[in-house]
Amino acid sequence: MTSVEKGVAIGLFASLLLNAFLVGGIVTHWARGHEEHFGRRPALGDGHRPRGERPFRRGPAEAQLLRDVVRASGGPTDGRVRAALGEGRQRMQAHRKRMDRAEGAVREALSAQPYDEARLTASLTDLRRAAETGQAEAQETLVRLAAQLRPTERAELRGQASPPARP
Repeated sequence: MTSVEKGVAIGLFASLLLNAFLVGGIVTHWARGHEEHFGRRPALGDGHRPRGERPFRRGPAEAQLLRDVVRASGGPTDGRVRAALGEGRQRMQAHRKRMDRAEGAVREALSAQPYDEARLTASLTDLRRAAETGQAEAQETLVRLAAQLRPTERAELRGQASPPARP
């Protein structure tokens, strides 16, 4: 085998290995994204997540529940969803500002020299209150939106194809 033939053979072998690696990566990505679903939509609270959603991005329980209700009601373009979320947009912006200020105060108290336990405790209390306020506001939005769900949408949240028969 000449040196040119050896170079071509090595190049072809390297190309084959690279292609096998890429195909394996694509298959793994697809399998991980679909492993929990295989054709069914997740029911509310059954521990399954939509494709691509990772637990570290899940957020508070209210946020996940609200996403589930929005998805069941037809998505963010549905008029009911737009109205409910539009009302809460300014409250959400105010909440983010409250959380940023409270978190900044905690960071300042943590890094203060000398250490002041009372300041840190007060900052953490403010942070907790800000989080609880945001949680309550999210729950209010969830209640308003849930009140508008149709029986078929409620059935979708349960993971059923149609609503249960009435007794």
